[in-house]
Amino acid sequence: MAFPLIPAAADVVAAGWLSHLPTVVYNVLLVLIGVNLLIIVHEFGHFIVARMCGVKCEKFYIWFDVYGWRFFRFRWGDTEYGLGVLPLGGYVKMLGQEDNPGAIRAEIERAKAVAADTNNKPETHAETNHESQQSELQQPVTQNNNLSVEELEKALYAKDSYLSKRVPQRMAIIVAGVVMNVIFAFICATGAYRFGVEEISPIIGNTAAGSNAWEAGLLPGDTVLAIDNHRIQKFSDITQAIVRSSSEKSTFRIQRLGTDLPFDVEVAPKMGKKALVASFGVKVSNSLKLADKPFYSYLKKTVEKNAEMQKLKGKETLLKVNGQEVSSYSDLEQILVKSPRDSATFTFQKEKSDETVDVTLPPLPWNTLGLLFQTGEITMVLEQGKAFGFEVGDRLLTLNGAPIDPLMLTQQVLEKSLVGGGEMKIAVERKGTQKELTVNIPAEQWDYHLEWNAAAQICSDILGISLTVLPEIVGGNEDIPAGSTLEKIIFLEQENQGLPEILLQSKLGKKVKGGYEIVNNDSLPNIIPNFIMFLEGVLLQGLPTETKIRLTLKSGEKTIETVVPIVTDSRRISTDYGFDFTPILFLDKADNFNQAVQKGWHATVDNTLLVYYTLKQLLRNFNGTAHVSPKGLGGPVMIVQAAYSFASSGMGKYLLFLCMFSANLAVLNILPIPVLDGGHFVFLLYEAVFRKPPNETVQVILSYLGLILLLALMLWVCLLDLGIIKRF
Repeated sequence: MAFPLIPAAADVVAAGWLSHLPTVVYNVLLVLIGVNLLIIVHEFGHFIVARMCGVKCEKFYIWFDVYGWRFFRFRWGDTEYGLGVLPLGGYVKMLGQEDNPGAIRAEIERAKAVAADTNNKPETHAETNHESQQSELQQPVTQNNNLSVEELEKALYAKDSYLSKRVPQRMAIIVAGVVMNVIFAFICATGAYRFGVEEISPIIGNTAAGSNAWEAGLLPGDTVLAIDNHRIQKFSDITQAIVRSSSEKSTFRIQRLGTDLPFDVEVAPKMGKKALVASFGVKVSNSLKLADKPFYSYLKKTVEKNAEMQKLKGKETLLKVNGQEVSSYSDLEQILVKSPRDSATFTFQKEKSDETVDVTLPPLPWNTLGLLFQTGEITMVLEQGKAFGFEVGDRLLTLNGAPIDPLMLTQQVLEKSLVGGGEMKIAVERKGTQKELTVNIPAEQWDYHLEWNAAAQICSDILGISLTVLPEIVGGNEDIPAGSTLEKIIFLEQENQGLPEILLQSKLGKKVKGGYEIVNNDSLPNIIPNFIMFLEGVLLQGLPTETKIRLTLKSGEKTIETVVPIVTDSRRISTDYGFDFTPILFLDKADNFNQAVQKGWHATVDNTLLVYYTLKQLLRNFNGTAHVSPKGLGGPVMIVQAAYSFASSGMGKYLLFLCMFSANLAVLNILPIPVLDGGHFVFLLYEAVFRKPPNETVQVILSYLGLILLLALMLWVCLLDLGIIKRF
């Protein structure tokens, strides 16, 4: 997942940055404290158990004292405590403990060289040389430079040295950091549920056209109770179920409106070509409550000029449409679609009040490029589609003798159903031959997919088919030869107005001289691989109609450029009045401390296991069965971005993020990779079994291999963070 570094940045600029500065500073401090605490508690775990085992801890620092730079330091007992200048957690330095097993022998050899050098110096300078040698080595083992190598090695195994401790004690010291991370995760999760965490309900708002969830028959309003016998409490649990799953299909336990008993449905997660995580194809359900800003952000100027819109201040709840009560977002759509081109009166209840307000608005116009696109093949056929005679691989040609506009197909079928149904003649191309099907459209049927899938898929619930739409133009503009394929789109700057803000915020391309360019499918996220579908379905709806667009097309061997305007298509059904409704939310808050502890424990276990399942999914990329892509990993930039995003969402959300991140650190640190705690633990296991440490040369080689692996991983995630390696 990608997060903006400061998601409220545009609002800060627009509304006056000074008024938002305290909030931004507060969130930045939360991020700084939280991310540092994750590392500090890990090091404190090593420190406290080492002290309990009698190991001398020479230094314990919060932040790093690079090149000796620090804010302050003090000595308490035999440990130096301090605050460094580099805010990246902290560290503990134990006597005799080295992450690099070869460093101990190197230190002994260095001590020997210094001792030999001392013997060659005049006695008159002995005291001065001794002081300089002490400064150079900074190790207790070198205090007497006349010791032999054997004696120096013996000094490293002093009674307060890490190396002198029994294997179980050293094991305890090594795993203490991981244990502290788990404890910290548990504390954070418990605190989160005392504060309360706002979550999205696991109610399905819709299914993506042509998705496996659509094929399985899931409907808007269905509540997901469990997946593969794991309880689903919030919508994000559905994604976690994908990560946990290693089978081809998952079993959904569904509670449907109007039914008494839940039932099971099998749905297969689908991994898109460039997806970061596989998807079942279910979407979040909208509530009837408006967001803080009741209209889409791109309608800001329209709202400023519209008195009706200004009646709404935000957070109102919709009660009625044209006097008819609504109980769900799906109800709202079904009411509006029956009078799609007429103004409607909406009755809202104000927040924390019994007062209502009526707002009468026309539907938003439907913007389009005025182009007719090529219909692709049918990819899925439901049972009713099979009854009508459709087959996978068919390509629709005409509807009642007229060329099919794929972006109008669902609407035309729905309108036929709403006026009583009847026969429709649909010609299809099947294996090179043309075939005409007579389809008897039932009356008063509802279609949940008036809007097409941004992944170049449309579907008709009534026809029971899903099909693709190709970026090939077959009509609509006489300047464009039929069969031309779109290759480039440039939104042209408007004279004296520049580029629309919504375009710049879309991050779907790049700013070029004279406009904004969207180059090709690969420049966009996987959810919108067919950019023309996204432009027609979403982006065009927020642009001024005076916006001009330059299209670059390929027609045979020729490259064609033409400028087209945005036009309003009065044929299109629009159920969109610009309202920005929130998802269906609930506050997950413990009633008492005991319940918070239980919830915190379950969250800690779930997050810890989720890291394991994620690693397992990453390994499955080698056999092509993974549900998670390695391009979904994030480095320091994404971590800070995510931390700021969660900090901006409230203390409960932020504490849950720290729980998740701390669990991540715990699992990753215990992996059996040399230079990590888990690698050291494996070496100690070897020593416990064979009564001797592993061969030093083998340890050094394995440690360097582990270091190379970690550096390669860090390079990978940093290149992803910086955009040098494209995630999509």
